[in-house]
Amino acid sequence: MPNEPVIGPVILNNTPLVALWSIGQLVLLRDLYGEVFIPPTILEEFVAVEPEIRKADLAEAPWIKIAPLANPHQVLAYVGLDQGEAEVLALASEQSARLVIIDERKGRRYAQRLGLPLSGTLVGHLARALPFEKIGIY
Repeated sequence: MPNEPVIGPVILNNTPLVALWSIGQLVLLRDLYGEVFIPPTILEEFVAVEPEIRKADLAEAPWIKIAPLANPHQVLAYVGLDQGEAEVLALASEQSARLVIIDERKGRRYAQRLGLPLSGTLVGHLARALPFEKIGIY
């Protein structure tokens, strides 16, 4: 059976990015999705702690792309979310994302209301990775 074409990017929030970075599994994003997009605020949040190490690790992960919003004012529509989550959802809407990876409950509720395809860190990624032996847990 031929593979269906992949349409739209995968958009990633900070918490899943930090979770995968913390266990040394940023490569899992490449293995599962090819590349992922993060908006500028997520980059700022990610490198706010241990900036030198995290910047170096991102430099070694070219599959994680910084994608600015075409319409930055769109984030104002996401009342009650922090700037990063709002940018993730705005970017996902603009780019017709094939998947939004976000763990925070409010952000997930917004994504569901928008009809965006959704995943969380542990359940979503690890469930996809284990059958393909992408991570070293046996």
